[in-house]
Amino acid sequence: MPEAVYPPGTMNVATATPQTPQFGTGTDVRDVCLVCTNTDTQGRLGTHVFDLVLPSLGLAYIGAVLERDGRSVDVVDAAAEGLSFEQTLARIEGRYKIVGFYCHTQNYPMILAIAKRLKATADAPHIMIGG
Repeated sequence: MPEAVYPPGTMNVATATPQTPQFGTGTDVRDVCLVCTNTDTQGRLGTHVFDLVLPSLGLAYIGAVLERDGRSVDVVDAAAEGLSFEQTLARIEGRYKIVGFYCHTQNYPMILAIAKRLKATADAPHIMIGG
């Protein structure tokens, strides 16, 4: 299998190591992007604030299976990287055939907003939402 090429800010799901940007002219379209969005509740539990940010292992597991089956996969963990709505959208817009989101109550509004923006483009990906 050829070595995977990862866009800026993504990670190799098999080794959990940041990858060097190699996306070229922007005409490259990869198979799947799995996204964990950022929320304003990240780092809070009730009234207690903490600095713990955990990786989305579920997305990594899904990504590993897809890569094993020959699909090109990137994971964008906007929560861990502290990405804004616009930064998250810029990482995925126009680059993927399928975009999958990890969803929970707090990030659902942001996911819907990103999905609407992605669907409004000429090269709209298939959107999957789960959690």
